[in-house]
Amino acid sequence: MIFSDVTPGNYFLGGKPLKDDNIFVHGQIRAGRGPEIKEPLILDLMRATAEVAQTQESHVQVYIVDVPARQIAEWGQLLPLPGEEAAWDAAIPDAVRRRMRALLE
Repeated sequence: MIFSDVTPGNYFLGGKPLKDDNIFVHGQIRAGRGPEIKEPLILDLMRATAEVAQTQESHVQVYIVDVPARQIAEWGQLLPLPGEEAAWDAAIPDAVRRRMRALLE
């Protein structure tokens, strides 16, 4: 996650400076997932953000953008198309897999 503080007066909503505190969550997701996945994800992000920030859910805006899988590279490979995850995972070299695990420790 990357957090960016915005100086008051430098964020606009409807063409007017935003006066209240709000949290904007911007994220990308690999394209190919339907609303049955994305809608609960967006609501969970909104609720969790509000809880951690100790604010109301109405003060949190969540934006998720689909990115085509072949426009994302992770771990030295283009991401797989939906349904091709197992082959993608199997192609990850052992050294890269060890690094991935180490980052989670």
